[in-house]
Amino acid sequence: MGIDVVKLSSSAKDDLLSKKKKDKTSFNAFWIVGLGIAVNHVIAIISLMYFRNIGWQFVAAALVSGFLNMMGITAGYHRLWSHNAYVASAPLKYLLATLGAASWQGSIHWWVIRHRMHHRFVDTMYDPYDSTRGLWFSHFGWLFERPRFYDKSSIINMSDVLNDPVCRWNRRYTPHLVIILGIVLPALVGWMMGDALAGFVCIGVWGRIISWNGIFAVNSFGHHDGVGGKDYAYHSSATSSLLFALASNGEGNHNYHHEFPHDYRHGVKWSDYDPTKWFIWMCYFLGFASDLVTVEDHVREESEKEVKVMRARKALDATMSRYARHMGEPTGSLPAPLAHALLPSISSRDINNAEAIRKVVPSTDKTPLVMRIDDYLVEVTHFAKDHPGSEALIKGMVGKDATEMFWRGRNMHTKAAHNIVKRLRVAKVIDEDPKQDCKKKK
Repeated sequence: MGIDVVKLSSSAKDDLLSKKKKDKTSFNAFWIVGLGIAVNHVIAIISLMYFRNIGWQFVAAALVSGFLNMMGITAGYHRLWSHNAYVASAPLKYLLATLGAASWQGSIHWWVIRHRMHHRFVDTMYDPYDSTRGLWFSHFGWLFERPRFYDKSSIINMSDVLNDPVCRWNRRYTPHLVIILGIVLPALVGWMMGDALAGFVCIGVWGRIISWNGIFAVNSFGHHDGVGGKDYAYHSSATSSLLFALASNGEGNHNYHHEFPHDYRHGVKWSDYDPTKWFIWMCYFLGFASDLVTVEDHVREESEKEVKVMRARKALDATMSRYARHMGEPTGSLPAPLAHALLPSISSRDINNAEAIRKVVPSTDKTPLVMRIDDYLVEVTHFAKDHPGSEALIKGMVGKDATEMFWRGRNMHTKAAHNIVKRLRVAKVIDEDPKQDCKKKK
C-alpha cells in the first residue's frame, strides 16, 4: 500500500500523541492479553468435561459465534481496514467493527498496525508474528511480549485508520463491546435457550476460541513450509491450505494473499473455499460495498506459471545433483555446476596414463574407461554397455579425444545425451604445449 500524506484531524493527532506517550511509560501489559486467552482456553477445557451432554443447539451456536467473530476480522479488520481491498458503506463498517470487537482481538487500530507491520517486515524481527521463531510464538507467544516493531512503526501509514470515524468509535468502545457482546449477550442468549451458563461458555468462550485459533493459525501454520502449497509466490513463507481455509473463513489461501495483498479475494479460484470473499461480493451486490480490488487474470497467471517453472527447475537441479559425477553413483547434494567447478584437473597428455587417471577417479579398483569430450575427461566404464551405438564403439574411443565424433559424428546426439555426458565428467582437461615443456626441460 502506498504511503499517502493525509492531514490528520486534531482529535486523531491527540490520539496518536497520547498513544506514543502511553507506549513509553506503560508497563508490559501484554501479559494481560496472553493470560486472558489462556484463561479462556482453560475454561473451555473444563467445560468440555462439565457439559458432556450439552444440546446440539449450543454447539451450533458456538460455531455460528466463531464464524461471525471471524467475519468481523477477515472481512473487516483484515481485508477492509488493513488492506483497503474494497470500500464499505457506514452500516457495513459499523457491523464489521462491532463483530471484530466481539472477537476479543483488540481495536481496529491495534490490529491493523500489527498486520501492516507483518506484511512490511514479514519473517524478520519486526514482524509481530515472526514465523522464524517457531509455531508457538507465531500462534500465541507473540501476545505475551512487548512488540519489537515500535521502533519502526512510524513508517507505517495509519492516517486512513486514524481519520475514520468508525475506527475511532471502535477504539473508544471496544472495552464496552467486549463485555456486552463477549459476556452479557452470550449468557442472555443461553438463558433464552434454557441455560445461561451454557450460553456464556459455548457462545462466548467457545466462539472466541474458534475465532482466535482460526485467525492465529494463519500467522503460524500459514507460514510453515510443512503445511500447504505455494502456487503464486515460490520464495514466500506463506502457504495455502484447504484445512486452514476452512478454519479461518478463507484466510488459509495465504500464499495468494501475500503475493496480492490488496485483492479482496484470497481464494481466487472457484474451487477455493473463501466465505469472506462471498460475503464481500454479496455486500457489493446489495449495494453495501463498492470498488472491489481484484488482480488482473494475466498477472495472476504469470505468477502461477513462474512458480511452476521454479518448481520444475528445483526438481531438475535435484536430479542433476544426485548424478553430478557418475551415472548411478550419487555424490551428495552438490549442484551440478558447482560439482563441475570442483572437478580435479588432468593434463591432456595424461588421458592415457593409468596412474594419472586413478588419481582423478580414486573410487575405482581398476583402470577406468575414459575419453575426452570438449574440455572434460569423461568416464564411460558403467555407461559403455548402455550406449545405443554399441559398447564396441565406445571402447574404440577410450583414451582418445572424442569431441569431434560426439559433435559431428554420423548420429546427431540428443539433449538427453548431452545431459548424460555432463553427468559422466570426472576431470577438467588442461591442454599443454609440448614445445613449452621442451624449453622448460632445457
